[in-house]
Amino acid sequence: MAYDVFISFKNTAPGGGLTLDRTIAERLHMKLRDEGLNVFFSEKDLSTAAFMDEIYQALDEANLLILVGTSVEYINSRWVKSEWSTFFGSIQSGRKENGHIITVLKDISTRDLPIQLEHFESFNASDIDGAVDFAFKTLGKVKKSEAAAWLAEEQERKRREAEEAAVLEAQKRLEAERQAARERAASEEKVAEAQAESKQQAGQNKVLKIVAAVLAAVLIFGVSYGVGMFVTQQKENESIAEAEPAVNPSEPLTEADRALDEIYDFEWEGSGFMITGYSGEGGDVVLPNEYNGKPVTSIGSFAFEGCYSLTSIIIPDSVTSIGYGAFLYCESLTSITIPDSVTSIDEMAFYNCGPTSITIPDSVISIGKSAFESCANLTSITIPDSVTSVGDCAFRLCENLSSVTIPNSVTSIGNNAFRLCSSLKSITIPDSITTIGDGMFYGCSSLKSVTIPDSVTKIDNNAFCDCDALTSITIPNSVTDIGRWAFSDCDGLAAITIPDSVTSIGNSAFYGYPITVTAPHEASYYGYTPDDGVTWRVQ
Repeated sequence: MAYDVFISFKNTAPGGGLTLDRTIAERLHMKLRDEGLNVFFSEKDLSTAAFMDEIYQALDEANLLILVGTSVEYINSRWVKSEWSTFFGSIQSGRKENGHIITVLKDISTRDLPIQLEHFESFNASDIDGAVDFAFKTLGKVKKSEAAAWLAEEQERKRREAEEAAVLEAQKRLEAERQAARERAASEEKVAEAQAESKQQAGQNKVLKIVAAVLAAVLIFGVSYGVGMFVTQQKENESIAEAEPAVNPSEPLTEADRALDEIYDFEWEGSGFMITGYSGEGGDVVLPNEYNGKPVTSIGSFAFEGCYSLTSIIIPDSVTSIGYGAFLYCESLTSITIPDSVTSIDEMAFYNCGPTSITIPDSVISIGKSAFESCANLTSITIPDSVTSVGDCAFRLCENLSSVTIPNSVTSIGNNAFRLCSSLKSITIPDSITTIGDGMFYGCSSLKSVTIPDSVTKIDNNAFCDCDALTSITIPNSVTDIGRWAFSDCDGLAAITIPDSVTSIGNSAFYGYPITVTAPHEASYYGYTPDDGVTWRVQ
């Protein structure tokens, strides 16, 4: 899938450690990605030409380059300058007719930029949302968070057009029926008049006239009334269906319900209420299990987003689902009680929250994308054997997560699921897994031991990249593909053995450190060119 956006930034400071530019770029990447764009965001130091093919491909695909900078020195550093100048050249040459550049700056202004960049749109690093909005406007795309509203408006517009068309069609049919009734009435009247001229049928003539008059009235007024009533009734039925009240007006709110109204927003879902908003004081919160005599069955998207004062939450056992971003950025939320009635935890449900441990009940079937991403205080988590899938980035950037139990029920673990979990020391992958996804353990710098089951057939790109503490790993004889950078920058990994089953090894799979690779065939057999420091031995 082609990239929409390329983010260019200086990753590592001269004295070591990550730059502020990297932090800003990370926030941009997260927001753009979560709103639905395909973003090229490299967390590697691009110190050799080994990466240039991928860089140039991404630069060629993207229509927008976002340059992040906190100093002129970083903006003019070798690789950053190479990226933005290459993209700028493509715009100037006309090769990128729709190409755009924006800058996101901190502690410097556009006057400090190279002359080529001065006239491009610029945003302060504190206005990430502004940069994201501009990116979508420039690319002519709709943000994921706004797509539902846009789709609802579009559906409403189409519904109105369809209703208007139906009314016009009904009016046409009605007029046609009225005209037909008039013609039939006229015909009957002529027959009656003709018969009236016959002296032999004087009595019958009178009767026929009465019949004709009655028939005409029925045809004209009876048919039109029936058709009109049908159209009107149909519209009334639709209106009733659309406007069915969430709460029965005959059931007045109790004093307790009115108190809930002061701090919660509720929306009727057909079988229960969804909590869609919260305006309380935070602290320790116990969610209600019913409202207006009906159960509270779900927590809606972004219902508690940014409730920084929220410290603990107890979810009642009437709730079955926790929605998209339900507790997003509740940074002080340290205690979360999830009942065993919940079956799904949606994307970003607890993103950037503060719990130290979480127990997922055995009713949960799926853990959504980024559900617990950036929960920096989280130290342990147990995934029950009811769960079958763990989404992309589910536990990404959980920096203190040291242990994870994954049951055999899990058949799918998404890309980057444990990326940058720098305290994770060991993990056992269940034999229900067939692919170790892209970046699954990228940057797990404390990871010493990994057990890969013989159900795994593919180790994807970046799977164990930057796992500095990893000293040994056994690749089972079921694996056929090893992706690019799969074991790159694993400084402690001195040797690795490739089994007979492997047929493909991606470029830079063992890049960045001295390592001896023992394999049944020469490197060329796998389509692999050894990097500097790789000693290749044929067994």
